[in-house]
Amino acid sequence: MEINKEFVIRELLEIKDLLIRFFRSPVEQIKSVPDWPWAKVITFQIAFTAICGALSAVVAGNWLGVFGEAFLRPILTVIMVSLLTLFSRYFSKSSHKRTCPGENSILLSSLLTY
Repeated sequence: MEINKEFVIRELLEIKDLLIRFFRSPVEQIKSVPDWPWAKVITFQIAFTAICGALSAVVAGNWLGVFGEAFLRPILTVIMVSLLTLFSRYFSKSSHKRTCPGENSILLSSLLTY
């Protein structure tokens, strides 16, 4: 399977733009969460969590913890975000009688946990 470099670069730029906009004004960006497919949302969550985990170990000076944080933190975060998303979808459906699409819920939960 051949990987299209232009496609990957375009996707990375889209993610970079989303993160910049979200960190500048999170409240405004919650209203316009992009509609990404499941694979892209989960890949984004795992990659972003692995990078944050590795950076936290580097800042703490724990060089052996870099690998543990880069591999263990994404697993725990996927579980945590999945539970948070299920709870928030159940709550919004039961109290407000409406929900947003699943991909948007997971992406929003992923962004808000950082």
